[in-house]
Amino acid sequence: MTEQTYWTKLTKIGWLKYVPKQLHAEIRDRFKKGFKSSPDWVHLALNQTALDSECIDGPESYCELLKNLAKDSNDIFQPTQIKAEMVKKGRTTSISVSFRHKGKVFSCVVPFETDWFEQGVLDVVNHALEASGREERFIVLPTNDQLMFLVIVPPAVYDKAVESGLIPADEMFE
Repeated sequence: MTEQTYWTKLTKIGWLKYVPKQLHAEIRDRFKKGFKSSPDWVHLALNQTALDSECIDGPESYCELLKNLAKDSNDIFQPTQIKAEMVKKGRTTSISVSFRHKGKVFSCVVPFETDWFEQGVLDVVNHALEASGREERFIVLPTNDQLMFLVIVPPAVYDKAVESGLIPADEMFE
């Protein structure tokens, strides 16, 4: 597939409607570079935000992560009163994460056994988006790296990209 064909398919499925116009040129430039150097990984050029999944040093890491997701979301995700605190029960340590979004409180408790990001936090962010009537969700692009590249599009549009061969179907792309 050529860079032009890829871009045309993205446009046809409605992907670009959900990407801020100010990012279009940057993504297009990433495609050009990606098609030349690593065509199998060109889907990662779609990312609108990224994080190192091995980044959790404690509760404050989740607070910073939520702030970064908000900053990169183009006002789609607007958390306030972000809190995270350590919860110890016996030998088990967890982190309680909470925030307000569009007037409602959302929270989760995730294990804190390693420094790996817990998907449950992203799940509650997406639940907040759904509860506020947004179509978009933070979706992790397939990769085989500890870096998480995320897009912010409706799941139906993401599925069309997979069906069109623009994004690999496998979660862990080899």
